[in-house]
Amino acid sequence: MTGGAFTLADVSVRFGDTAALRSVSLHVGVGELVALVGPSGAGKTTLLRLLNGSARAVTGMVTAGERDVAGLAPSDLRSLRASIGVVHQDLRLVPNLRVSQNVLSGGFGRQGFWSAVRSQWRPRRADLGRAHALLDRVGIAEKLFHRVDRLSGGQQQRVAIARALYQDPRVILADEPVASVDPARARDTVELLRDICRERGLTLLMSLHNLDLAREFFPRLVGLRDGRIVFDGAPNDLDRDRFDELYRLPAQEVSDDGT
Repeated sequence: MTGGAFTLADVSVRFGDTAALRSVSLHVGVGELVALVGPSGAGKTTLLRLLNGSARAVTGMVTAGERDVAGLAPSDLRSLRASIGVVHQDLRLVPNLRVSQNVLSGGFGRQGFWSAVRSQWRPRRADLGRAHALLDRVGIAEKLFHRVDRLSGGQQQRVAIARALYQDPRVILADEPVASVDPARARDTVELLRDICRERGLTLLMSLHNLDLAREFFPRLVGLRDGRIVFDGAPNDLDRDRFDELYRLPAQEVSDDGT
């Protein structure tokens, strides 16, 4: 439905008295690979949630393709969400189910209730074959019938990626997908997501705390601070002055630390 393109026009988001985003304007084209960088609380997660309609703007407009997300009918919003695969920081897998069941749950957004139930307990051979192929692409095909809670953290990440791909999405949104793994696994996961999206022509937006990974694997960085975009460009354009501006501690926090 979206074609993979998004535009935010002067968008602000508030949660109670807290301003999460402030007058943000941004365009992401079809097939772009974009890393969202910045300190904790900068607004990266809120921006991702805006794109799949799970957060709402209080001012401004968010468009997916050429359609105003806020004006979508419930059926159209469901269609939008079905076209967007999300890899959450906490993965949101069901630990006591098999890998196959978790991957097949990626199809729920395009299925009715009984079809979804059947896919979990009596999956079609073709659906299992597709799940197996996706697990093969992410490097864990042999884990198809293993329980998720018996996998390593890195393997669980790959299950979450395969589940998102099972949706047949046009967009992948990844919210700090490597926050809880060691640096080597983090690098492998970011590279895997980047490569898969390139292969399939998918739009990818990933929030990252690790600026080195963002610089290495993404041609475009969008830096957020205090709910505002303060940088949007190529990694080489994020010089030392701009880096310091993006990540400097607020004066109050510096004072509290006694430094």
